Amino acid sequence: MARAMEQSYLPPGICKDEIFVSPIAASVELLRELDVPPAILFTGSLDCLKEEGFCYAQNLTKSGKEVTFHEFEGGTHGFSVKPQEGSAEAQIMYEECWARICHSLRDAFS
Repeated sequence: MARAMEQSYLPPGICKDEIFVSPIAASVELLRELDVPPAILFTGSLDCLKEEGFCYAQNLTKSGKEVTFHEFEGGTHGFSVKPQEGSAEAQIMYEECWARICHSLRDAFS
């Protein structure tokens, strides 16, 4: 599955381990040196990429960067983009996720 996704998104010759393609590839030491803005990261407990999101949040924290991380129970990959049709739980997750994003942006720009 991951290979199919990579082939769909990355043109031939692009290294998947570049930090601009996969931020998880950035070491804690490199993150310390970079001017990384505060981050808000959400994953779903059923997301095939949740471990990568969690590890990136940990690396940001270890590097001294400000990060907010939350895992939504029952969330799948892309749950914050469009809720599943007919699922009240998915709609609630979607709305909570966007409420948190809006709150973070209001705090950052006020």
